[in-house]
Amino acid sequence: FKAMTEQEKELLQSVIDDTYKQFTQSVAQSRNLPMNTINDWANGKIFTGHQAQALGLIDQVGSLQDAIE
Repeated sequence: FKAMTEQEKELLQSVIDDTYKQFTQSVAQSRNLPMNTINDWANGKIFTGHQAQALGLIDQVGSLQDAIE
């Protein structure tokens, strides 16, 4: 284990930022929601299944088995 260099920190942060951007763009596109709405929600907030469904983030609330199927 060693402390990360500034260059390593910047590289890791750029990967995190790019992954976050890809994810939020995918959600906005697949759910037909504006990016500003997604950005308002994608800030560490958590939602119950019913809340996510009401917001249009999921189609239905189900079990693990439903997801597998």
